[in-house]
Amino acid sequence: MTYKRKGFGPDHITFPILIFIMGLFLALELSPSVYYFGWSGLSYVRVNSAKGLGVTGYVQPSLHDGVFFELRPNLDGYF
Repeated sequence: MTYKRKGFGPDHITFPILIFIMGLFLALELSPSVYYFGWSGLSYVRVNSAKGLGVTGYVQPSLHDGVFFELRPNLDGYF
């Protein structure tokens, strides 16, 4: 017969460690967004600025054969 104490052993400590690791991961994942963008960094609508290059207004039809589009000159933006 084996004796098992209540509240002792790996089964009872696994859940708090798992919650701690998940909370730590969440804090490390969100802290750069808050640092760079403030509390607006947590808003998906404000931070999601990724669009297709064709709908941004950064391209124009090309005059050269074989090249369909080219970047417009003198633009200042991130893409």
